[in-house]
Amino acid sequence: MAKKQRRSNVQRSEVIRYTPELAKEILERNELNRYISWPTVHKYANTMKRQGWRSDNGAAIKIDRAGKLKDGQHRLLAVIEVGVPVHILTTFNVAEDCFGTIDCGKPRRTCDIISILNVPNYTTVSGALTLCYREECGNLASAAIPDNDMIEGLLERHAKLVDSVATVVEIRHQVRGLKGLFPQSLAAYLHYRFSQKDPEAATRFFEQLYTGEDLKKTNPVYRLREKFVADMASTTKLPRIYKMVYAIKAWNATRNGGTLGLLRWSSTEQFPAIA
Repeated sequence: MAKKQRRSNVQRSEVIRYTPELAKEILERNELNRYISWPTVHKYANTMKRQGWRSDNGAAIKIDRAGKLKDGQHRLLAVIEVGVPVHILTTFNVAEDCFGTIDCGKPRRTCDIISILNVPNYTTVSGALTLCYREECGNLASAAIPDNDMIEGLLERHAKLVDSVATVVEIRHQVRGLKGLFPQSLAAYLHYRFSQKDPEAATRFFEQLYTGEDLKKTNPVYRLREKFVADMASTTKLPRIYKMVYAIKAWNATRNGGTLGLLRWSSTEQFPAIA
Protein backbone atom coordinates (compact mmCIF):
# COMPACT_ATOMS: atom_id res chain seq x y z
CA MET A 1 0.00 0.00 0.00
CA ALA A 2 2.86 2.35 0.86
CA LYS A 3 4.49 1.54 -2.47
CA LYS A 4 1.29 2.43 -4.33
CA GLN A 5 1.08 5.75 -2.46
CA ARG A 6 4.65 6.68 -3.45
CA ARG A 7 3.91 5.85 -7.08
CA SER A 8 0.80 8.09 -7.08
CA ASN A 9 2.89 11.02 -5.88
CA VAL A 10 5.32 10.82 -8.78
CA GLN A 11 5.18 14.00 -10.85
CA ARG A 12 3.91 13.44 -14.39
CA SER A 13 2.77 15.52 -17.32
CA GLU A 14 0.27 14.87 -20.08
CA VAL A 15 -1.86 16.81 -22.52
CA ILE A 16 -5.41 17.11 -21.20
CA ARG A 17 -8.49 17.95 -23.26
CA TYR A 18 -10.13 20.66 -21.16
CA THR A 19 -13.80 21.20 -21.78
CA PRO A 20 -15.46 24.27 -20.23
CA GLU A 21 -17.10 21.92 -17.73
CA LEU A 22 -13.78 20.36 -16.67
CA ALA A 23 -12.19 23.82 -16.44
CA LYS A 24 -14.96 24.93 -14.06
CA GLU A 25 -14.51 21.80 -11.94
CA ILE A 26 -10.75 22.39 -11.59
CA LEU A 27 -11.24 26.09 -10.80
CA GLU A 28 -13.55 25.16 -7.93
CA ARG A 29 -10.46 23.65 -6.26
CA ASN A 30 -8.48 26.88 -6.75
CA GLU A 31 -7.85 27.95 -3.15
CA LEU A 32 -4.66 30.00 -3.56
CA ASN A 33 -3.88 31.95 -6.70
CA ARG A 34 -3.35 35.44 -8.05
CA TYR A 35 -6.10 37.97 -8.64
CA ILE A 36 -7.77 37.50 -12.00
CA SER A 37 -6.43 39.64 -14.83
CA TRP A 38 -9.33 39.68 -17.28
CA PRO A 39 -7.27 41.23 -20.10
CA THR A 40 -4.97 38.19 -19.77
CA VAL A 41 -7.97 35.84 -19.90
CA HIS A 42 -9.28 37.58 -23.04
CA LYS A 43 -5.79 37.47 -24.60
CA TYR A 44 -5.54 33.71 -24.04
CA ALA A 45 -9.09 33.20 -25.28
CA ASN A 46 -8.34 35.07 -28.50
CA THR A 47 -5.28 32.89 -29.05
CA MET A 48 -7.40 29.78 -28.52
CA LYS A 49 -10.08 31.06 -30.90
CA ARG A 50 -7.60 31.48 -33.74
CA GLN A 51 -6.18 28.02 -32.92
CA GLY A 52 -2.83 29.51 -31.99
CA TRP A 53 -2.65 27.79 -28.60
CA ARG A 54 0.26 25.34 -28.27
CA SER A 55 0.11 22.28 -26.04
CA ASP A 56 3.63 21.17 -26.95
CA ASN A 57 5.73 24.11 -25.70
CA GLY A 58 6.27 22.84 -22.17
CA ALA A 59 4.09 25.49 -20.48
CA ALA A 60 1.87 23.44 -18.20
CA ILE A 61 -1.09 23.89 -15.91
CA LYS A 62 -0.01 22.62 -12.48
CA ILE A 63 -2.05 20.56 -10.04
CA ASP A 64 -0.66 19.54 -6.65
CA ARG A 65 -0.72 16.19 -4.86
CA ALA A 66 -4.00 17.09 -3.17
CA GLY A 67 -5.64 17.74 -6.53
CA LYS A 68 -5.69 21.51 -6.11
CA LEU A 69 -4.84 23.97 -8.86
CA LYS A 70 -1.50 25.73 -8.38
CA ASP A 71 -1.04 27.43 -11.75
CA GLY A 72 -3.34 27.94 -14.72
CA GLN A 73 -6.45 29.81 -13.64
CA HIS A 74 -6.25 32.30 -16.52
CA ARG A 75 -5.93 29.51 -19.07
CA LEU A 76 -8.88 27.64 -17.61
CA LEU A 77 -10.99 30.79 -17.52
CA ALA A 78 -10.07 31.32 -21.18
CA VAL A 79 -11.34 27.82 -22.01
CA ILE A 80 -14.64 28.72 -20.37
CA GLU A 81 -14.78 31.98 -22.33
CA VAL A 82 -14.06 30.24 -25.64
CA GLY A 83 -16.68 27.60 -24.89
CA VAL A 84 -14.97 24.73 -26.74
CA PRO A 85 -12.44 22.07 -25.66
CA VAL A 86 -8.77 23.08 -25.67
CA HIS A 87 -5.77 20.77 -25.26
CA ILE A 88 -3.32 22.00 -22.59
CA LEU A 89 -0.25 20.34 -21.12
CA THR A 90 -0.82 19.59 -17.43
CA THR A 91 1.63 18.56 -14.72
CA PHE A 92 0.24 16.56 -11.82
CA ASN A 93 1.54 15.97 -8.30
CA VAL A 94 3.56 19.15 -7.93
CA ALA A 95 4.55 20.07 -4.37
CA GLU A 96 1.76 21.63 -2.34
CA ASP A 97 4.07 24.43 -1.15
CA CYS A 98 5.40 25.33 -4.62
CA PHE A 99 3.22 28.40 -5.30
CA GLY A 100 5.85 30.99 -4.37
CA THR A 101 8.34 29.53 -6.86
CA ILE A 102 6.03 29.52 -9.92
CA ASP A 103 6.30 32.11 -12.74
CA CYS A 104 9.45 33.71 -11.36
CA GLY A 105 11.17 33.84 -14.75
CA LYS A 106 11.31 36.86 -17.05
CA PRO A 107 8.45 36.71 -19.58
CA ARG A 108 9.34 37.00 -23.25
CA ARG A 109 8.29 40.29 -24.78
CA THR A 110 7.81 41.25 -28.42
CA CYS A 111 11.40 42.50 -28.70
CA ASP A 112 12.68 39.18 -27.27
CA ILE A 113 10.88 37.20 -29.97
CA ILE A 114 12.15 39.52 -32.71
CA SER A 115 15.68 39.23 -31.33
CA ILE A 116 15.43 35.42 -31.41
CA LEU A 117 14.40 35.71 -35.07
CA ASN A 118 17.72 37.55 -35.72
CA VAL A 119 16.05 40.75 -36.93
CA PRO A 120 18.46 43.74 -36.76
CA ASN A 121 17.51 46.76 -34.60
CA TYR A 122 15.06 44.47 -32.84
CA THR A 123 14.10 46.95 -30.11
CA THR A 124 13.02 49.62 -32.61
CA VAL A 125 11.40 47.01 -34.86
CA SER A 126 9.42 45.81 -31.84
CA GLY A 127 8.01 49.27 -31.12
CA ALA A 128 7.21 49.99 -34.77
CA LEU A 129 5.69 46.55 -35.33
CA THR A 130 3.46 47.02 -32.29
CA LEU A 131 2.12 50.19 -33.93
CA CYS A 132 1.41 48.20 -37.09
CA TYR A 133 -0.52 45.72 -34.96
CA ARG A 134 -2.52 48.51 -33.28
CA GLU A 135 -3.32 49.94 -36.71
CA GLU A 136 -4.58 46.53 -37.80
CA CYS A 137 -6.74 46.48 -34.66
CA GLY A 138 -8.16 49.88 -35.66
CA ASN A 139 -6.81 51.96 -32.78
CA LEU A 140 -3.29 53.41 -32.90
CA ALA A 141 -3.86 55.09 -29.54
CA SER A 142 -4.51 51.81 -27.75
CA ALA A 143 -2.07 49.94 -25.52
CA ALA A 144 -2.62 46.65 -27.35
CA ILE A 145 0.40 44.36 -27.67
CA PRO A 146 0.52 41.41 -30.09
CA ASP A 147 0.68 37.90 -28.67
CA ASN A 148 4.05 36.22 -29.14
CA ASP A 149 2.61 33.73 -31.62
CA MET A 150 1.58 36.65 -33.87
CA ILE A 151 5.05 38.15 -34.28
CA GLU A 152 6.28 36.12 -37.25
CA GLY A 153 3.05 36.73 -39.16
CA LEU A 154 3.25 40.47 -38.47
CA LEU A 155 6.84 40.56 -39.70
CA GLU A 156 5.82 38.77 -42.88
CA ARG A 157 2.96 41.21 -43.53
CA HIS A 158 5.16 44.23 -42.83
CA ALA A 159 8.49 42.99 -44.20
CA LYS A 160 9.56 46.42 -45.47
CA LEU A 161 9.22 47.86 -41.97
CA VAL A 162 12.69 46.49 -41.18
CA ASP A 163 14.12 48.64 -44.01
CA SER A 164 12.37 51.73 -42.66
CA VAL A 165 13.82 51.05 -39.21
CA ALA A 166 17.31 50.79 -40.69
CA THR A 167 16.82 54.09 -42.53
CA VAL A 168 15.63 55.98 -39.46
CA VAL A 169 18.39 54.50 -37.28
CA GLU A 170 21.00 55.68 -39.80
CA ILE A 171 19.50 59.18 -39.96
CA ARG A 172 19.45 59.49 -36.18
CA HIS A 173 23.07 58.36 -35.90
CA GLN A 174 24.01 61.50 -37.82
CA VAL A 175 22.27 63.79 -35.35
CA ARG A 176 23.95 65.20 -32.25
CA GLY A 177 21.97 66.44 -29.26
CA LEU A 178 18.46 66.00 -30.62
CA LYS A 179 17.88 62.27 -30.23
CA GLY A 180 14.89 63.00 -27.99
CA LEU A 181 13.24 64.96 -30.76
CA PHE A 182 11.00 62.16 -32.00
CA PRO A 183 10.72 58.55 -30.75
CA GLN A 184 12.70 56.27 -33.04
CA SER A 185 10.11 53.48 -33.24
CA LEU A 186 7.38 56.02 -34.02
CA ALA A 187 9.53 57.60 -36.73
CA ALA A 188 10.25 54.17 -38.21
CA TYR A 189 6.56 53.28 -38.29
CA LEU A 190 5.67 56.57 -40.01
CA HIS A 191 8.58 56.26 -42.44
CA TYR A 192 7.22 52.83 -43.37
CA ARG A 193 3.72 54.19 -43.89
CA PHE A 194 4.92 57.30 -45.73
CA SER A 195 7.15 55.13 -47.95
CA GLN A 196 4.07 53.34 -49.19
CA LYS A 197 3.17 56.69 -50.81
CA ASP A 198 6.65 57.95 -51.79
CA PRO A 199 9.84 56.25 -50.49
CA GLU A 200 12.25 59.07 -51.43
CA ALA A 201 10.01 61.78 -50.00
CA ALA A 202 9.61 59.78 -46.78
CA THR A 203 13.37 59.58 -46.25
CA ARG A 204 13.83 63.28 -47.09
CA PHE A 205 11.05 64.18 -44.63
CA PHE A 206 12.81 62.51 -41.70
CA GLU A 207 16.26 63.72 -42.75
CA GLN A 208 14.98 67.30 -42.60
CA LEU A 209 13.07 66.68 -39.37
CA TYR A 210 16.11 65.33 -37.51
CA THR A 211 18.87 67.46 -39.04
CA GLY A 212 17.01 70.71 -39.73
CA GLU A 213 18.96 71.09 -42.99
CA ASP A 214 17.53 72.90 -46.04
CA LEU A 215 14.43 74.02 -44.18
CA LYS A 216 12.66 77.30 -44.86
CA LYS A 217 10.25 78.74 -42.33
CA THR A 218 7.38 78.12 -44.73
CA ASN A 219 8.22 74.41 -44.90
CA PRO A 220 5.74 72.25 -42.94
CA VAL A 221 8.67 70.17 -41.64
CA TYR A 222 10.15 73.35 -40.13
CA ARG A 223 6.92 73.94 -38.19
CA LEU A 224 6.90 70.35 -37.02
CA ARG A 225 10.53 70.48 -35.93
CA GLU A 226 9.99 73.70 -34.00
CA LYS A 227 7.04 72.07 -32.25
CA PHE A 228 9.14 69.08 -31.21
CA VAL A 229 12.15 71.17 -30.16
CA ALA A 230 9.85 73.21 -27.90
CA ASP A 231 8.43 69.98 -26.50
CA MET A 232 11.92 68.79 -25.58
CA ALA A 233 12.35 71.86 -23.36
CA SER A 234 8.87 71.66 -21.88
CA THR A 235 8.02 69.97 -18.59
CA THR A 236 4.66 68.91 -20.02
CA LYS A 237 5.43 66.49 -22.81
CA LEU A 238 3.28 65.87 -25.84
CA PRO A 239 1.61 62.44 -25.84
CA ARG A 240 2.99 60.12 -28.51
CA ILE A 241 -0.33 60.03 -30.35
CA TYR A 242 -0.18 63.84 -30.73
CA LYS A 243 3.35 63.62 -32.11
CA MET A 244 2.13 61.07 -34.61
CA VAL A 245 -0.80 63.24 -35.71
CA TYR A 246 1.39 66.35 -36.06
CA ALA A 247 3.90 64.41 -38.16
CA ILE A 248 1.13 63.13 -40.44
CA LYS A 249 -0.28 66.66 -40.81
CA ALA A 250 3.17 67.99 -41.73
CA TRP A 251 3.66 65.14 -44.22
CA ASN A 252 0.28 65.76 -45.83
CA ALA A 253 1.00 69.50 -46.14
CA THR A 254 4.40 68.71 -47.68
CA ARG A 255 2.83 66.30 -50.15
CA ASN A 256 0.22 68.88 -51.12
CA GLY A 257 2.86 71.58 -51.59
CA GLY A 258 1.24 73.85 -49.03
CA THR A 259 2.27 75.60 -45.83
CA LEU A 260 1.38 74.81 -42.28
CA GLY A 261 0.21 77.19 -39.57
CA LEU A 262 -0.29 76.20 -35.96
CA LEU A 263 -0.14 72.49 -35.28
CA ARG A 264 -3.23 71.56 -33.34
CA TRP A 265 -5.29 68.47 -32.77
CA SER A 266 -8.22 67.63 -30.55
CA SER A 267 -9.14 64.15 -29.44
CA THR A 268 -12.59 64.83 -30.92
CA GLU A 269 -11.00 65.53 -34.30
CA GLN A 270 -10.78 62.67 -36.77
CA PHE A 271 -7.39 60.95 -37.00
CA PRO A 272 -5.76 62.22 -40.21
CA ALA A 273 -5.33 59.87 -43.16
CA ILE A 274 -1.88 59.72 -44.75
CA ALA A 275 -1.81 61.48 -48.12
